[in-house]
Amino acid sequence: MSKIGFRRLLPIVFTAIQLALALFMTAEEPKQALPVLQQSGYRAVAHQEGGGMPIDSLSRPPLTATQRVAILLNLPAFALGALVRGILFPLRNGAELYTAIIFVPFVWYGVGRCADGLLGYLPPLRLSSVLSSLLSVPAFCLLILSVGGLTPLYHHRSTDSNWIFAGFILWSGLCLAITAAGGRRPASD
Repeated sequence: MSKIGFRRLLPIVFTAIQLALALFMTAEEPKQALPVLQQSGYRAVAHQEGGGMPIDSLSRPPLTATQRVAILLNLPAFALGALVRGILFPLRNGAELYTAIIFVPFVWYGVGRCADGLLGYLPPLRLSSVLSSLLSVPAFCLLILSVGGLTPLYHHRSTDSNWIFAGFILWSGLCLAITAAGGRRPASD
């Protein structure tokens, strides 16, 4: 294992998982790729008598099980993929699974590099105190907000909020663990 290292193994494994999730979503649910506005039934007209278009028809459909798994496994890559999807494919639901594939190896290389340092396969990762603070303070704040989002006091619940908050808790906790491990200094004699 020391020859391969987690820094090489984790990106390969999790990129393959992300690719499999993206292909599974395409094969299983082809209707999810349709633009949201086409599904709403809205037709452009000069004047509408009565009612109007219901607001609920413009809301995003709930996340699929494939998207939920992808969020839990690769939240940082999924967030970056959602930004790219918003720029390149604004009306394609589920395109963030494909755009996240680009970022998955970079995220898991960092996690694997830290694991290799902790297990002694590489010299331990050392972070400066400034970088450690810049990473740990937002991660701690996100952890507190995410735990608060899982409480009954959070009244903006949707079917996906528990999954998203669980992903935030998982990844902010991992970020705190990495910064704590990288911020430790060896004891001086």
